[in-house]
Amino acid sequence: MLKIMIIDDQPLLARCLCEDLSDENYLISQTTNIDDIYDDLAAFMPDIILLDVCLNGIERWDILRRIKLESPHIPILIVGTYPSIADDPRLGQADGYIIKDIYMDKVKDKLKEMNSSMDRWNEGY
Repeated sequence: MLKIMIIDDQPLLARCLCEDLSDENYLISQTTNIDDIYDDLAAFMPDIILLDVCLNGIERWDILRRIKLESPHIPILIVGTYPSIADDPRLGQADGYIIKDIYMDKVKDKLKEMNSSMDRWNEGY
């Protein structure tokens, strides 16, 4: 079962995404307290991280950079509502960018695609 960590400082949005993805048989952990991100990551050890594009109190690019330095094998998808972020060169540090929609279909499709890719990669080892 794919383990997904949601990092979003808005509890309602994180809970909605968490519930929606739980219906897809993913094991989900969410972090809404930005101060606990790194402890939660170490405890949960996710296969994929969904990082909200708008976090209060801490620069999301710093979070992305630190996670990639400490755990470069974990894919990180930036999730947001602003298409304009797709032009930000810092986005190249992430493994993708998904625009949230009300039904989370794009998020679910991307996760299925990544899970399939991870399965194919793991079969080679």
